[in-house]
Amino acid sequence: MTYTQPDFTAQSGSAYKTNIDDGFAAAKLPAIGFHAQAQDTPDMTVKVNAGNIHDVGTDTLTTVAEQNTSTITAPSSDPRIDRIVIDSSTGIVSVITGTEASSPVAPAITSGDIPVAQVSLTVSQSQIVDADITDERPTYLKTAGGNLKVSANDTTASNLEDKLLVGTALSLSTQNDGGNETRTVDVDIASQVEAEAGTATNKLMTPERTKQAIDALASASVFTESFLSSATTYNSSNNGTTATIAHGLGTTPIMVDGFMQCTTADKGYSVGDRMPFQGPTANASGEGVILSYDATNIYLTIGAQGVEVLRKNNGACESITSTFWDFYVRAFT
Repeated sequence: MTYTQPDFTAQSGSAYKTNIDDGFAAAKLPAIGFHAQAQDTPDMTVKVNAGNIHDVGTDTLTTVAEQNTSTITAPSSDPRIDRIVIDSSTGIVSVITGTEASSPVAPAITSGDIPVAQVSLTVSQSQIVDADITDERPTYLKTAGGNLKVSANDTTASNLEDKLLVGTALSLSTQNDGGNETRTVDVDIASQVEAEAGTATNKLMTPERTKQAIDALASASVFTESFLSSATTYNSSNNGTTATIAHGLGTTPIMVDGFMQCTTADKGYSVGDRMPFQGPTANASGEGVILSYDATNIYLTIGAQGVEVLRKNNGACESITSTFWDFYVRAFT
């Protein structure tokens, strides 16, 4: 129906009365929805009028027919206040029994219920009348709790604490428990030590921590142990022989290399110049140096015809001069 504000100064008598009737009809359900009142013939039950309830968890509107409470038992020694409530999802009525006392207070509203009325009871009372009933319906009825859904496809509505789950590197905490509660999501950030160690599986990395970890890796040695031999002076009399050099690492190295260092100017090289060992040339001359190794030693084998290098000043291929060069070997684990 269309609501028209009654106005006796501007409307005819019949129109004014019709608008009053229409206004009461429009306001009936909001006004008396779930209103608690005494029975027409009072007894120890309470009538709860019909009403509509919207369950925001399932997004459904339910019209609940008029219903009666179960029989309320009168207190035996002291007055008592009971509370009439409806289920926030179904609208079904129930009674929360209070505690007898000389100055009774209403019982707490249970989770998931909406208060309707308080009923003041006296010892040995035999009927409940309207004067015993105090209306406490909230102005706006909605599902009280457990009404959150993750998405429209979620089949079960629940409380925030049930829907908000803790993931890796996250923690949840509730503030003001039992009051105006709030929920805090805490992010666990890796410390610099944890970032550089790189072993934690439940911490988050910030750009700063990432840079610190990269810098630490860049400055760290790839190898855990290393060995550098003392100088072995090249002598042509050792051509075609193998020198055994103990590395003392206790395991087979990951990598082995060697170099020779000029001690007397030779083939265009100056004193202190270094170059890595040259392998045997691909002809039958047998010139060059080769390394082999095991868990104990490094084996330095010199070609039968000596060691040939490219001259530093013109690239010509020549054999190095005996005693002008020291040989070194290195090993890494």
